[in-house]
Amino acid sequence: MFFHSPDDTSESSLQSGLLAAINSLQSFVERPDLGDVLRQAFGMNADVTAAEKLLRSLAAGELPRVDVVESAVLNGAHGAFVAASNSILISDKLVHDSSSGNAALTAVLLEEIGHFIDARVNSRDAPGDEGEIFARFVQGLQLDPATLQSLRWQNDHATISIGGQALAVEQATLLDGSLTDWTAANRLDNGASGVAGYEAYGRYDPVTGNFEFALRSPVAIGANTTFWLNTDRNLTTGFQVFGFAAGAEYNINVDATGTPLLYTGEAGQTPVTGAPVTFAYSADRTVLEMTVSGAALGGTQALDV
Repeated sequence: MFFHSPDDTSESSLQSGLLAAINSLQSFVERPDLGDVLRQAFGMNADVTAAEKLLRSLAAGELPRVDVVESAVLNGAHGAFVAASNSILISDKLVHDSSSGNAALTAVLLEEIGHFIDARVNSRDAPGDEGEIFARFVQGLQLDPATLQSLRWQNDHATISIGGQALAVEQATLLDGSLTDWTAANRLDNGASGVAGYEAYGRYDPVTGNFEFALRSPVAIGANTTFWLNTDRNLTTGFQVFGFAAGAEYNINVDATGTPLLYTGEAGQTPVTGAPVTFAYSADRTVLEMTVSGAALGGTQALDV
């Protein structure tokens, strides 16, 4: 394996994350349904025989080059795969934050390894975020039809600049049902709007054009939990919530199965077709992270919640 990091702490954390990723791959390649799973991750046109062969090499430790770079280079993303150099870039912030535990780092490494595999076994990039689909399969995480479909709609492409050179990459943002990558600056429910025991977060990613949201609840998040989205930022237009001037053009409503879906009108009224919400819960379902395309919200780059 090849990797470069700027200091001993980063090197130790990265080494641990890489070893954990390799261990996960070693278990994954023994799945009796490996071919079927790879087709789900990389598409029906993928060369599955080549994918299985490459995967076994990766599980043996023959990984692509991995470099640790400043978080700002990745525009805040946790990792990226650069097809032009067949290399993986990992955020220094993620590596340092993983010094006491490498689960998040391992997940990002597996996602970028998935992008690496896709670039080798597909003549064109598989639809959606095939890296995250692959990583979830490797980690044994649940992938119900709604989640799988939402990941196939997700846009993970971006352009970064290193040394003045523009590079096309596929990025990893961490949607894992935790709040480790959210800060006070992303908090939406400060001051008078706060409710004891609850936390709400939001941010816009100008690189992908996606909005990301997170909610923490003191109890398990259930059906009819709703995020109201005022996309024109005008309180007098849109749906008024329970007589309150919310002016919401859209809402994300959790259905009976726990799946967040995008709607217009009142909570869960009119589905927005072709605009799935990518999401992840914490194990106890008290934290929910979601991503929705800005294009699905009328192309806005700012909104009120």
